[in-house]
Amino acid sequence: MCGIAGIIHKKAGKGVNIGEQMTSMLQALKHRGPDSTGYAMYGKDNGNQILRFKVAEAADLEGSYDIHAIIKDRLETVNSRLTELGVKVVKKESPTETIKSIYRYLQQTTRYISIQIGIGGYQPFKTAQVHEEKYGDCKGLSFYTQSLLALFGIKSYYTLINAGKRAKSLNEDFSDARFNHAILTVPIEKDTIFLECTSQTVPFGYAGTFTGNRKALMIDGSQSKIISTKKYSPSDNLHKIITQIDLNLEESSSNVIINKTLEGTEIEHKGFLFQQQESDLKKKHWVLDNFEWGEAIEIDRLLFKKIIGDTTPKSGFDIVFTNRKEIMKRGDRIFLSPKKYLSKKPKVPKETTRKTPIRIRFGYQAIDTVRYELNTSNYSIENKQEDVVIESEFGSYKRSVEKTEKQIILHRFFQLEDGVYDPSEYEKFKDFLKQVRRSDSRKIILHSDS
Repeated sequence: MCGIAGIIHKKAGKGVNIGEQMTSMLQALKHRGPDSTGYAMYGKDNGNQILRFKVAEAADLEGSYDIHAIIKDRLETVNSRLTELGVKVVKKESPTETIKSIYRYLQQTTRYISIQIGIGGYQPFKTAQVHEEKYGDCKGLSFYTQSLLALFGIKSYYTLINAGKRAKSLNEDFSDARFNHAILTVPIEKDTIFLECTSQTVPFGYAGTFTGNRKALMIDGSQSKIISTKKYSPSDNLHKIITQIDLNLEESSSNVIINKTLEGTEIEHKGFLFQQQESDLKKKHWVLDNFEWGEAIEIDRLLFKKIIGDTTPKSGFDIVFTNRKEIMKRGDRIFLSPKKYLSKKPKVPKETTRKTPIRIRFGYQAIDTVRYELNTSNYSIENKQEDVVIESEFGSYKRSVEKTEKQIILHRFFQLEDGVYDPSEYEKFKDFLKQVRRSDSRKIILHSDS
């Protein structure tokens, strides 16, 4: 029985993604046979034609040992035929764009489920099964993505890795199968893309604290080798905050505006990355649970920024709130505590001694500007605010405070370097962090000039 299925939009506007809807429709019809998987698009002719060539099915990748060579030959045949016909290619999707499209399709149509039955912890699901069931573990989803890329002639490599922010480093000198995860490595002309195939939320090519800054085993038959994943330097991982506090000195309250920018692995700060898809109410609760700006704050506006960028993404949020207990008064003195508005405050380890190396896998930069707007010029800073500069092999720190007629502005810069340090450096490391904490904790004391 033959038939034609279609979608008719009576009032199609710019917000309608016709291509995505057509693809979803054809996915539902694909079991009817090869004659049911075509497009017919009607509209104004712009003089160009979009051609899509299918050179294999996903199931073919399990049925032939030479399928990758076959796909390559088929692609060459298509290109040769286009040349013979005198076809002029005005635009061709770049390999990166193709990889990104496939990764977006993977995120939209599959989900991660780990089923460990028998040797399931080592044996991946078949690609056809993942395609049909739309789920799999890290191994099955990585092989499935590899198959999808192969359909477009893109070579990729199954890669074993120790995942996790605190995962142990790979010992290159000793054979040890201490892997707990699988990803996909996709070399392109001038770069290498690492795909986390189990997440529906992470940006394209983002390794982050889960698989970044470490060694992995890339599987390539007898040519398998140890490789390095995406390296995030301290300057890549930026945590920047600009805070404006409009003080009402008579009522001890304030209106606060915070602009927070997160880049690189800092988009994971306190779970920020995974709040992007949550409701406005849950985002508000997340802010109240994770930031100690005061016990009596009322949020007036909260806006999460869209994530931009791929391997080194950038995002953040803006928030406006009222703090009814911003100021602590003692007689004619006012105590301000800018510490609560600072971005990354390092923790000092509690252990008194250390026998193992100090490992800092992810360094970062924290840049803060805290601006107090006063509603009067009758106050001066009582406690001297000297500039602080700390330089160390573990990082650097700067803090300064300036006072104008009706403004007090605090500037802060902190950088923690990544690296591996000898246990003998432990006391120096702790001392560096203690100096930073001590400087961050300094209050600003104002006294009335009248």
